[in-house]
Amino acid sequence: MKKITILILALFFGFEMQSQVAISKNPYYGKPSKFEMERFDDFKNTTTIFVLNNLYDKKQYEDMLKSFWTITPYEVVNLKDFKYQDYLSDKYSFCVMSGFTNIQTEGIRTIFSINLFILDMEKVSKKIKDLKDNDYFTFLDDKKKNLAYIELIPNDKIWNLIDRNSSTANTFGRDFHSYSYFKSKKSEYEQMVSDKIHNENVFHNYNLVMLKNNFQNVQKLLSNKTFCGFYEEKVSSEVKQLKKQILYLPEHLKKEYHTKPIEYKEYSKEKLDKILSPYPYKIEFISEKELETKILNNEEFYYLNFGYYLRYFQIVNSKTGEVIYKVYPNGMMKANLKESDFKDLAKAINKQK
Repeated sequence: MKKITILILALFFGFEMQSQVAISKNPYYGKPSKFEMERFDDFKNTTTIFVLNNLYDKKQYEDMLKSFWTITPYEVVNLKDFKYQDYLSDKYSFCVMSGFTNIQTEGIRTIFSINLFILDMEKVSKKIKDLKDNDYFTFLDDKKKNLAYIELIPNDKIWNLIDRNSSTANTFGRDFHSYSYFKSKKSEYEQMVSDKIHNENVFHNYNLVMLKNNFQNVQKLLSNKTFCGFYEEKVSSEVKQLKKQILYLPEHLKKEYHTKPIEYKEYSKEKLDKILSPYPYKIEFISEKELETKILNNEEFYYLNFGYYLRYFQIVNSKTGEVIYKVYPNGMMKANLKESDFKDLAKAINKQK
């Protein structure tokens, strides 16, 4: 009997973030941490169950997945209907919506992402007697075998909440908040954030088309048994297409990110023009809705993914989901676009013949 993979889309809130995609045990520090090769095969022999947030209905997710997902059979399960205890078997794997903020004396670290994993059933079987209060979320936390991560870009709705509550941290120690839908005991603040991320549009890149592109990339990497980390750089020969193709920039990139207080503010026209000035080819800003429509219409074009804070700068082919250009510029702790980002992209394009 085929194993069943449960893919619960996990939003890992991230102050350092967005996909895009990493195939790694822990993608947030340096090079990808490789896992045993058998894990790829374990995953491929499963059925994937997607448990997504409530922004789209079950049929919309199913229609998105059926257009490309072939690596495993799959099923979509509503958040409210999913229970971990129904899937404690090596027939299943998971991709779980979650998130956290870690407040320390040196600053705030929040991570948002989608995490795909299977369970270490040997550990589960040995430790099941230790399960307390039916809290499967906590019980399974150290029994996961991670496969893939997709980072997500939060918008103002979440940052405003996080900023208002960051003052609750113990300035001589640390404070930790977890926003998982499946966490059994949440503080009032954690519940408030969890409700928003599971029911509202609070990420710049959580829509059907960007999910599609990111999962296309995950599928390709897992099929090829290829490890990659968030910090690895890439320049494909396909980048030369930008000499004659429009590069689309999501409209939220017209804003710059500030940390004190946490907020986005519109660039002045002069400052934005200066940032884009080293790029000699055509650029257009596009709304998230227009971007979604173009990809749903199966149009092929190129758009920029930019991760505030982690500062990854990526160009994506809308039709294939392929990342054709990926860099992590110097000064990654400075969260906003720089002139040098577009200067380096122009150089990379011009090197291709």
